[in-house]
Amino acid sequence: MTIGEKIQYIRKDNKLSQEQLAEKLGVSRQAISKWELGDSIPDIEKIALLSKIYNVTTDSIILDTVDLDDHIQEIDVPVEENKLKKSAMVAGKTAKRYIYIVGYILIVFGIINLVFSAILGIVWIEFSKELSSFLLQYSISLKLQFLFWIFILLAIFAVITLVIGIIIAKKGKKNNAREMI
Repeated sequence: MTIGEKIQYIRKDNKLSQEQLAEKLGVSRQAISKWELGDSIPDIEKIALLSKIYNVTTDSIILDTVDLDDHIQEIDVPVEENKLKKSAMVAGKTAKRYIYIVGYILIVFGIINLVFSAILGIVWIEFSKELSSFLLQYSISLKLQFLFWIFILLAIFAVITLVIGIIIAKKGKKNNAREMI
């Protein structure tokens, strides 16, 4: 195999287009095409980068007498690390793209929590006298101010959740709109 044929083999084996390989190596698609056709050869730095990225020896790319399949290095860790990094990057981009959904979920949760705390507060105001007499009847010592502060804390938590949800939703939508452009 020639150097060009080996580069094409590596590229196709990794299911990449010429453009994708060119981007990884920092060259143009036309350069990859010329290499694969044998019209030119890559400089030694690009060959070294190819061998590092795709876990093959430089000898297996350069030497015409060496078969590429025989010189794929035994260490699969870098290839697995590359796949893991690629998966993490894709997951990160997807998370950024859909982060506004988390904002909407927080908004809904905040609204539900706010409504719940308001209903509990209203119930507490309306039935505090009855609740006091009920607690005294069974000798339960519970200060009603304690319940009032729990409702206040629930309401504050609801408002904070609501505000955070709105901020996340706005930023997520803005980032998503920027990526679409």
